[in-house]
Amino acid sequence: RALQFEPDVVVLVGHDDDAERAVRHVASILAAEIAIPYRPLAEIASRAGVAPGMSEQEIRRRLTPETEAILGWTYHRIAEICRERGIDPVWVFLPFLIEAVEEADPILIRHAREAGFAILDLSRLYAGRDIGDLRIADWDLHHPNVEGHGMIAGRLHAFLRDRAVSAQER
Repeated sequence: RALQFEPDVVVLVGHDDDAERAVRHVASILAAEIAIPYRPLAEIASRAGVAPGMSEQEIRRRLTPETEAILGWTYHRIAEICRERGIDPVWVFLPFLIEAVEEADPILIRHAREAGFAILDLSRLYAGRDIGDLRIADWDLHHPNVEGHGMIAGRLHAFLRDRAVSAQER
């Protein structure tokens, strides 16, 4: 749907659970016996031994060894769609506000880089801060409050501005 707005940049926000979330999504589709329209994903499911009638839990168990293949294909497909339309694909690692994160998962960064995304790693965005002060609510460990969003926006703006300046200089 985002493509209808003809963006210049697409920002894919990545989190520590991206790989597992991709597997859960594919497993839920397969458990509902919905045909996967992408041959590479269908081949991954076939290679994993997924068959109609399996529970979502069993499908997830079988797909788990294929986690990187699913994640890699997903990232490549998103970046490919962007490039086909002249859109700059940007991948941003954004940690949850559960605990301080020293670095993004290198597997996620590797797959984003191999797919052709420009990468903004915000893993240390909250360094030196009490992350509890940046949550929208004490019970919400995922979503930042106004101040946290301001920090994210500031770093993202600077990154995109610097990319635009570099592109103009070329």
